Formats: sequence, structure tokens, C-alpha cells
Amino acid sequence: MLVWLSNQIYDCIVKENRDANANAPTWEEICIEEARAGHPQGLQKLYPHFADCISSPKRSQGQNKYSNYEMIADVAETAAEYARHIRALWRKQYGKLNRTRDERQAGISAEHFAVDICKEYFGKEAAGLTVEAVLAAAKPSGPPSRVAEKRRRQTAKAAR
Repeated sequence: MLVWLSNQIYDCIVKENRDANANAPTWEEICIEEARAGHPQGLQKLYPHFADCISSPKRSQGQNKYSNYEMIADVAETAAEYARHIRALWRKQYGKLNRTRDERQAGISAEHFAVDICKEYFGKEAAGLTVEAVLAAAKPSGPPSRVAEKRRRQTAKAAR
């Protein structure tokens, strides 16, 4: 089951990347945006004969340096995304089928499979990944919606 899920998730990732790359900006557009953000090195490498003319835009007084940015991928959020993919694959493959009592007691869930797949894909970064961390990452963050707030008030009034 783990191998099948791993292959299916890999196929989904490849398809999503292919679809995302269809509308992706060109390398030149990316370099121009980078230069506007204060990192002109890519544009200078792209046009070496204009490298001496390409520089970062001037900053206003008090803003000395452009911030360094770093893309951080959270393994728990990735595993939560994999768990959603796994559930969709199961619905597609098996329909709406309840798990047996043995499967529920054994702890076989989409999150368990997602943790195993992430440990296989990411190695050291996912060594300490747990199912609880995946469940926490899957929860939506931010202010509660008005519907949820109204439901809480109604529950509180009914409890009085």
C-alpha cells in the first residue's frame, strides 16, 4: 500500500508541476523581478554585456539593505498536503468505504502513510515528524469564520 501511495503521490506532484510550469514566468521575467527586489546578480549573469549598468534600485533614507529571503518548506505542511492527496486517492480507488475496526485500532490513517512517505522523500528533515505534527499543520489557522462564531454562541445559549 505504501509503495502504491508513494507512486500515486509522485505522479500527482509531477502533474501539478507540469501544470504550474505551463503558466510560469520566463527566466528573464524572474530575473527582472529579483533585480527590482534588490538582487540583480541573476539579471547581470543573463546580460553580461550590460552587467555594469544593472544595479539594485536606490533605497530611501533609513532603509540600508534589502532583506535576504529564504524559501522554507515545512515538512509537516507537506505531509498534511500528502494526507489530503491520499484521502482523495482512496476515495477515487475505493469509493466511500469505512475502515474496519482493526484498521482504526492499528492506527492506519492517511497521516501515518504521509509521515512514512515524507520520511522516505526528505530523510533527515522528516526524521522527527509525527502524526500529531501533521494533524496540527492540517488545521486551518487564522480568525474563525462568522458561521463558526455564530454556532458557538448558539451552543452557549443552549447550554444555559
